Amino acid sequence: PFTRLLMPLLACAVAAAQVQVACTYDVASSAWSAGGTAWSATLTLNASASGCAASLHGASLAALRVDVDASSPRAVRVRVTDPANAGRWEVPGFGATTKLVGNSDQEARDYSFQYTQSPFTFSVTRVSTGEVLFDTAVDSLDGFNPLVFADQYIEVSTVITPAQDGKPAVFGLGESDTSFRIPTDNAHYALWTSDPWGIGVAPDYNLYGDFPFYVQMLPSGSAHGVFWANSNAKHYAFSAGGKQLSARAIGGVLDLFIFMGPSGDEVVQQFNAVAGTPELPPYWALGYHQSGLGQSNEAMLDDILAKIQQYNLPCDVIWSDIDYLDQNMDFTFNPDFSQSYAQSFVQQLHDLQMQWVPILDHCIPIVPTYEPFTLGEAKDIFLHSSNGDPVLADLWAGKCYIPDFTHPNAAPYWSALINDFYQKAPFSGIWIDMDEPSNVCNGDCRDSHAPTGKYNYPPYNPLIRDDWYLFNHTVPLDAPSYLSIEYNIHNLYGKYESEATYAALLDVFPGKRPFVLTRSSSVGTGTHAFHWLGDNDSSFSSLKASIAGTLAFQLFGVPFVGPDVCGFTADANAELCTRWFEVGAFYPFSRNHNSDAQNSPQYPWSFDNTTLSVFQKVYATRYQLLPFLYTLAYNSSATGSMIWRPLSFQYPRDPETLNIDTQVLIGDTLLLSPVLVEGATSVHAYMPPADVWYNFWTQVATSVTGWVDLPAPLDTVPVHVRGGRVLPMQRDAQTTAAARLTPFSLLVAPAADGTAAGELYVDDGVSLDTKRPYRLVRFALNGTVLSSNAEGTYSAAPCTQPVERITVLGAWDSVVWVSVNGAAHYDFSVASTGALVILNTGVPACSVLAVAWGASN
Repeated sequence: PFTRLLMPLLACAVAAAQVQVACTYDVASSAWSAGGTAWSATLTLNASASGCAASLHGASLAALRVDVDASSPRAVRVRVTDPANAGRWEVPGFGATTKLVGNSDQEARDYSFQYTQSPFTFSVTRVSTGEVLFDTAVDSLDGFNPLVFADQYIEVSTVITPAQDGKPAVFGLGESDTSFRIPTDNAHYALWTSDPWGIGVAPDYNLYGDFPFYVQMLPSGSAHGVFWANSNAKHYAFSAGGKQLSARAIGGVLDLFIFMGPSGDEVVQQFNAVAGTPELPPYWALGYHQSGLGQSNEAMLDDILAKIQQYNLPCDVIWSDIDYLDQNMDFTFNPDFSQSYAQSFVQQLHDLQMQWVPILDHCIPIVPTYEPFTLGEAKDIFLHSSNGDPVLADLWAGKCYIPDFTHPNAAPYWSALINDFYQKAPFSGIWIDMDEPSNVCNGDCRDSHAPTGKYNYPPYNPLIRDDWYLFNHTVPLDAPSYLSIEYNIHNLYGKYESEATYAALLDVFPGKRPFVLTRSSSVGTGTHAFHWLGDNDSSFSSLKASIAGTLAFQLFGVPFVGPDVCGFTADANAELCTRWFEVGAFYPFSRNHNSDAQNSPQYPWSFDNTTLSVFQKVYATRYQLLPFLYTLAYNSSATGSMIWRPLSFQYPRDPETLNIDTQVLIGDTLLLSPVLVEGATSVHAYMPPADVWYNFWTQVATSVTGWVDLPAPLDTVPVHVRGGRVLPMQRDAQTTAAARLTPFSLLVAPAADGTAAGELYVDDGVSLDTKRPYRLVRFALNGTVLSSNAEGTYSAAPCTQPVERITVLGAWDSVVWVSVNGAAHYDFSVASTGALVILNTGVPACSVLAVAWGASN
């Protein structure tokens, strides 16, 4: 991973061009389908209008075709294409036949699609509220055009309606390093997968991922989403005050999906129904992961494993960065991490029910005796330049060739190498890095192959910089891959590499869920891979940014995500790492990773006893929460819902929540309010008044809601349970496998009306088949009766483990009797907090449960 170097934001090179007004289109002919669920039209360019530019960034096409699919009650699709070029590039998987979500026969549409004939504009409105969701009738004086379609420039613009606080509430458009509610006042966002090495990071700079999708909240509290299925480089520009948004791409077609919501979580589910629902991680992946650049020699790994055992720390996975490799070449072992040692070390891990995950990079060094190189040459799977030579790149192993993962020979090639590598050291997953794809050179490393032509220097530069081009630190964009030129598919490189890795792991582990971690990602990546947030630094600002970054990927369909805990670059001190562990225990994906070779170690035992004891406390809590976290991951894979949730999505009519990205809801149950400021011993947090909140640690209801100052000494992170939820838990253990074999407990937090609900999903934790045996238990509290029902046939561990403890929060001092499944039960008490504690029910967690209690017989 390259180091981020902060640099000042540079001026926008295209500012002057943005003020030009493009010629508009008129509707030449149009027709609605018989059922009113589809509309098509032919548009012609009105180049004779006074003062307009028929060639803004290349000549506008003379004619266009528009197709509107309004068959779904939950989404409308608007496609604008070139009728004279049926072979024009489109993102694979999002062709004209892609189906929308929902069934129009069972659910009424709550939106209308309308258009104007001359000039052509269109709008989508929510009927029930009258709110405009998308409207291309923009003010062109801002330099924003309703519709422009040239060979290398497409633009569509929309009016942006402000939210309850009078400002636009827009979330998404990644991957960038910014707040969760993205800035919109004259704000710019470039979408082009890139390693930020040497360019610095600012909110509008493009990072590793490409997600042209945003969610917007309106004054009523309703939400909608807009997704542009386009893999070319893109630039999203907001006008002054964020009143208008212009979306621009340098290729492809205009293919918009507008999702109706009306809740934020429903918008995300509707997006995932099109993009693909996320993969369910294997159960072990929910544990703690220990990694580090520099910890891949035998003595250091032995010491790490010994320390984990010495301090009895929960840990499931040890990772190895590139320094385990021989001269940084994939599928090799260096002398300090020999193959024989790797086999022995991994066997030790497996004996402890732990896992090993090594890294692989995409660049294959040019070494005549190196099998990945010779095999790649034989199968002709390396990316070639426009003149026919292989693209010469440079990365950690030196000069190298880059596999074209769209080539039909690439997946078998990659699978053969990974299968052979597994025989040398039986890993449990693969970590893919630098897959933007990153390259030290700007284009081809040969001076004679300097980038030229319209694809490397398109008429419009979407990167918003006057010193940076699309080919910087990547491959030349006129390089022809098997599927298309890099100009069109660059943003998909990480997705294709992670897909090939996923397929290879299916060969290694038939019938089991592959674990693939990727740095570069794009729409649909979550169906087969997970993500970490890249090269952060050891600072409180990076800790804070990790919450917004993790929330953003909940929108993008890659919910199993997290940052490098304690930071990758620079030195973490005890306070920072302690505070970061307090957040890290609640990330969907929790991995401690840094550059040990350059910076001080940041293991749980690297600091003082306070840091170590806090780690033990909060990660013991994570392991206790595994049943809850796994259930959230299952629901995400089944419905596309989020694992982490912003307060603004849970409380959309409460304007106080719109800007909050320093607190987060885990599911809809736990409210995490961490310390994110150096030296702070309290948190200024918002406790939404709509619900009752119980302190997770003390199990006492809070007496004040709204904005409050929560005590947070260094050994405490504020966590609250939302009233109305039932939280399934187990005992903590050193591994997830051991924790699965411990008894269950239920933490019941009644709402103000005395009700609560929750779920527990159980399966074997590894099987891939969506028809695998499972058990889904639903809990419900009504007053003084807690009951459950279950579906599914799975009956092995942990289903066989009993419910050993039920804690019902509140004031239950008057309770004198308890029954369990109709029989009197005497093992109960009322705690000093007023909570009712029922012990040793003897009922297996996946069985039907009925518990009642009362004040008199």
